[in-house]
Amino acid sequence: MKGLGAEVAKNLILAGVKGLTMLDHQQVSQEDTRAQFLIPVGSLGRNRAEASLERAQNLNPMVDVKADPESVENKPEEFFTQFDAVCLTCCSRDVMVKIDQICHKNSIKFFTGDVFGYHGYMFANLGEHEFVEEKTKVTKVSPGVEDGPDTKKAKLDSSETTMVKKRVVFCQLKEALAVDWSSEKAKAALKRTTPDYFLLQVLLKFRTDKGRDPLPQSYAEDSKLLLQIRSDVLDSLGVSMDLLPDDFISYCFSEMAPVCAVVGGVLGQEVVKARFLGSTCLAALPAEVLGGGSAVPALAPSPLPGTAAGQGPVSDGEACAAPWIPIAGQVWNPCPAPLCWKHNVLCPHLAPLSPALRAQHPRLPALKWLEVC
Repeated sequence: MKGLGAEVAKNLILAGVKGLTMLDHQQVSQEDTRAQFLIPVGSLGRNRAEASLERAQNLNPMVDVKADPESVENKPEEFFTQFDAVCLTCCSRDVMVKIDQICHKNSIKFFTGDVFGYHGYMFANLGEHEFVEEKTKVTKVSPGVEDGPDTKKAKLDSSETTMVKKRVVFCQLKEALAVDWSSEKAKAALKRTTPDYFLLQVLLKFRTDKGRDPLPQSYAEDSKLLLQIRSDVLDSLGVSMDLLPDDFISYCFSEMAPVCAVVGGVLGQEVVKARFLGSTCLAALPAEVLGGGSAVPALAPSPLPGTAAGQGPVSDGEACAAPWIPIAGQVWNPCPAPLCWKHNVLCPHLAPLSPALRAQHPRLPALKWLEVC
């Protein structure tokens, strides 16, 4: 429950999930005051999860928020089976691989992510994940309507769309971190693979060796170790040292609040989409590298990719756990009741959706209210 964990917890609580458990056995340190906004002033020495509980619960009283001060490494397999999704931050490589295998075995959606200075990443293993994607309809031009050699070719009609159901099989974290870069497929995809994938390998190895992340107060010592680990890791992977220039060490110290906000926003969004909306997830690592349709999304200072969220069925009287959804430049509230989840109150600015707008957006049959505030 450091800065990134606080961002993810905040986003999920505001989205309106039924319940959320914050698990952390570490105590609050001076380092946590930089990005962990859920911990109040004067909490040094307290358990991080318990110190975050009050502010987290105040974000949304309708969500059952709990704090668990035990170590994730001591939790049995049965502990994780009570959850629909598990999201890890600041864990060692061995712990992440172990819990990912538990979640995969029990069909639990697994997410993990971290922030190192200006860099961050997230990984998702949704097992066999089905989602719905909006596609532009393909139409054929009738003979006689147009002349020329392209008459019989199919054309895209941007005015009509259709919903297509798709299925993706995700790989496990162990497989994603153990890619054989000497294979022909991997070599062909290397140019399209973000360097942050290899930076992640270096930083996870540092965490395993030192039991912590690089610290600003030990910059000189940690910088030398990072350069040595980079040489060892890239050499073992069989890739060029040019993928990570020496200046990478200047951008991977400490958690930065703005980076936590970006990565935490994307990670929280992917959890909500996968659990409630049945949408596809981000993909950054070429799928052919992993031998399937799964991917390891990597987030860095470069612009982040984004995908539009879909909408699952919501009937009258159900509690809506979906976030605000951007469609055609507007913000739509998917909840069938006139409740503004943005402010957690009955919102006077909610207006009924007209039949014309309803016909314009057939993909949202349960939508009844337009949020305009």
